[in-house]
Amino acid sequence: MKARLYYERSMHALTSSLAMFTQRLPFIKNICPLLGSPLSLKVTTPMAVSFVSTHSLSGQTIVIEPEDDTFTNPTEAQLNEEFSWSFTTNRYNMRDVSFEGLPEGLSIEIGTGIDFGFSKIVGTPTESGVFDVTLVAWRFANLGGQSTAPYSLTINVAGPADPFAEWREENWNGAELDDPAISGPNADPDNDGLENLLEFVLDLDPKERSQMPGEFVVDPDDDSMFRYEIPLRADAEELNIGFQENSTLDPAQWTDVSEAGIIRTESNIVLSIPRAPGRKFYRLRVTL
Repeated sequence: MKARLYYERSMHALTSSLAMFTQRLPFIKNICPLLGSPLSLKVTTPMAVSFVSTHSLSGQTIVIEPEDDTFTNPTEAQLNEEFSWSFTTNRYNMRDVSFEGLPEGLSIEIGTGIDFGFSKIVGTPTESGVFDVTLVAWRFANLGGQSTAPYSLTINVAGPADPFAEWREENWNGAELDDPAISGPNADPDNDGLENLLEFVLDLDPKERSQMPGEFVVDPDDDSMFRYEIPLRADAEELNIGFQENSTLDPAQWTDVSEAGIIRTESNIVLSIPRAPGRKFYRLRVTL
């Protein structure tokens, strides 16, 4: 009888000690029942242990945060332009970062020295689109130790700027900007025979009647050639600009002038043609 009483007291003390032990280990996900019947003892080891995201003593979640309010989420980037987005954590200085979903051209830079504790997404994106990036910071190098909860960052990488669209916004607004018959590339609201796209390329005012710039002259360096030079806007360099020729003005007879007779720079385009008998017509052709 006494032996049984001592046994039950011992088991009660053991149960109390283990209960206190488990309270101090909140990261233990699952512990099976420690005791069976009074005559038998069944003890199991923890089934799963997790150190991810939660501090084992305080219970505080460790998370990634932008360095300050200037680094927003979602954030904007520009194709082929330098980009930087800085972040830190709310607890501990993390020494490594794993990631998924970064656009081509961007990478993670781990802070050192005076920047220790801060990491950056840096580089020059080479593809446009909307990218959902997942970041996880780690307390030690080589993805060791505690880690943060996954952080989702959206990066919107815009394509190249559209100079013609910006030019339209400079010259029209409201209903006129929304009306392609007024501000569209093929419209001619000032009725001068030059469509808006041509006026943009030639840096003319689309609301005032203008004349086609330039004229045919004998090439001063070769009197067997005619030369026709037209100034161009610098930000029109991405457009397809060339000359066409026609002997009859029949709309179906326009053909492209050989590239050998055209010199294109950022500021002008020059047509060179032989001084030959006969009649030909030439026009400047621009396509978006």
